[in-house]
Amino acid sequence: MKGRPTFGWFPILGMLIAMAIAARLPAVTVLVRGESEPIYGYLVRQDDQQIVVRIAQPDGSWAERVLARDQIEFFYQPIDEARLEALDPKRPEEYREYAEVLAEKKKDPEARELSLRLYWLAAVLAPKELGKSCLLGMTQLAESEAEARRYRAAAYLLDPSRDRSLLEWGSTVKEDVSLRGLTDAERAAFRALEAYRRGDYSRALQYAQREGVKEVFQRLGGPIGYEELCEACRKGAADRPRPDAGVAVQILLMEKRLWDTSSGADSSGELRAWYLMPRDSWNYVAKPLSLNELLPFDARAVVFRNGKWMRPEELARVDAASR
Repeated sequence: MKGRPTFGWFPILGMLIAMAIAARLPAVTVLVRGESEPIYGYLVRQDDQQIVVRIAQPDGSWAERVLARDQIEFFYQPIDEARLEALDPKRPEEYREYAEVLAEKKKDPEARELSLRLYWLAAVLAPKELGKSCLLGMTQLAESEAEARRYRAAAYLLDPSRDRSLLEWGSTVKEDVSLRGLTDAERAAFRALEAYRRGDYSRALQYAQREGVKEVFQRLGGPIGYEELCEACRKGAADRPRPDAGVAVQILLMEKRLWDTSSGADSSGELRAWYLMPRDSWNYVAKPLSLNELLPFDARAVVFRNGKWMRPEELARVDAASR
């Protein structure tokens, strides 16, 4: 529906399903004789004669493949539980180190999911020291562009320098956004806001001074009025830096309101191009990101024992009961 953001639930749902499967079945990598590519999947069962592997299909479904033992050239289970149990929350860099090892095996579903979790836990345990680097590591494991953007946005929020290059998500970014359906004044207002948000003050002022733009600003409302924008642009970048993150988000929402009145959406209702984010990611930028809620896990479950993640106080109770 036009003007109503859509939400990227399907990639998240797929990730949750995959994680649920991983919780029940161990991941394996199998190289079959005569095949050039290994099989990455989950071990359903095995005996002396054969193994059964569950494999994700391109359409999101699952299929089971039966492999005779004499067909198998190489069989590998990637997770080192002893190394997981040795992780200590007081040494968060060890979580990142193991995440980096597992990230090299990202075609293996369990290795990828555990690598994401370890990167995330390292960021939670030491956000100032490891947060940015771990979240950027997570972007390399993302299965969708929207997922990668969430991790990069979180890295930006943890970066003391607020490096805006983290938000330049670019392969889908286009400089020529279609604004069909807007009046000349509305189109100029959109360009003025866009240029102002990016710190291109001379260009923003050129657009702002076009006929009818002042009236468009009065109609839009927002964190910056027409006179304020023009004055800021006249002062120039030397006296006024680019808008901070909070103002930039509000300016984006002003741009969005203008966009929603244009015909720049295709027949599916999705925007053809957007500078910083796809339509289904506006929600993530408009609402503050929480590092502890970035993945669907308990951020306090940071120790691994007996095949599962636990909170330290839970582990203490288990250890006490076993004495």
